[in-house]
Amino acid sequence: MKHWLQWKIQLARLRHRLRAKPRCLRWILAFVLPVLLTLTLLSVFGPQRCSCLISGNQAIYANLPILMNRDPVKIHVIDVGQGDSTLIEFQDQRILIDCGPPECSLTLKRYLQDLGIHSLDLLILTHPHDDHLGGARMVLDNFEVKQVMLPHDLAGNDLLADIRQHLEDCRIPVIHPHRGMKLEQADWSMTCLHPLLKSYENPNNYSSVWLMQYQNIRCLFLADLEKDEFSQIPDIRIDFLRAGHHGSATSCTPFFLQKLNPLLIGISCGVNNPFGHPSPGVLAMIQEQNLPSFRTDLQGTKVLSSDGIFLRWVH
Repeated sequence: MKHWLQWKIQLARLRHRLRAKPRCLRWILAFVLPVLLTLTLLSVFGPQRCSCLISGNQAIYANLPILMNRDPVKIHVIDVGQGDSTLIEFQDQRILIDCGPPECSLTLKRYLQDLGIHSLDLLILTHPHDDHLGGARMVLDNFEVKQVMLPHDLAGNDLLADIRQHLEDCRIPVIHPHRGMKLEQADWSMTCLHPLLKSYENPNNYSSVWLMQYQNIRCLFLADLEKDEFSQIPDIRIDFLRAGHHGSATSCTPFFLQKLNPLLIGISCGVNNPFGHPSPGVLAMIQEQNLPSFRTDLQGTKVLSSDGIFLRWVH
């Protein structure tokens, strides 16, 4: 109590002194102090962390302990309703996998901008379905995108055809990912495990599946790959599994979960979606194997980070 009274006395003295100063000096102080505070925050936290602090974005504030840490790898499982969008950051590299449905374009735009992101090194559009492609034009119109990966077959999707034409008009480099393709930087890598360069009857099976590895940590991003193509996925232990096809009944098997044995599973789906995702059967499989999981319809956006040894998230 004594200390509180002393602080009140000191504050009152400071107010009295400021009132006694010329008005121009008060205006100078009012301008200089916020500038000094801003420069101090930038020097301590850096631009992106400062952007997070002042964003006012509830999805960012919910994950602030992870966003503010110094781990070089961050994985953002973004809540885009009944769709998919994942941002991967490694040091200064930023890769966006899918863009959610059209109706969630503004949510995705605000989230990326509130993170302080203005450009993407790579945009990966995994397969020809609108719930993964819907926000792509918004991303291309509002962010500098240096390179794009598209499925090798349009599979009759008009939106994907429009995106491809737009990329040609803007002269943005396009790559068609296939099994064995690899992106590497120091001890971080992303390896494409699927698809093969062939035709698939089910458009979901055009999904480009990516294995991200940083030192001892492995993360698998399945997009909408169906279980009839799981034989293409090698037997490897996974730390984080980005579940396929919003947790649908065709997206998982008990054997697949056993062989991957992930530390954490993330499911992206919309609240009260008409498809009943995630499937009760898939949720039962996850529970039976005692695997931790989260769902964007219940917990919203989740951000994970890693130093190459541990995987961290807000529980």
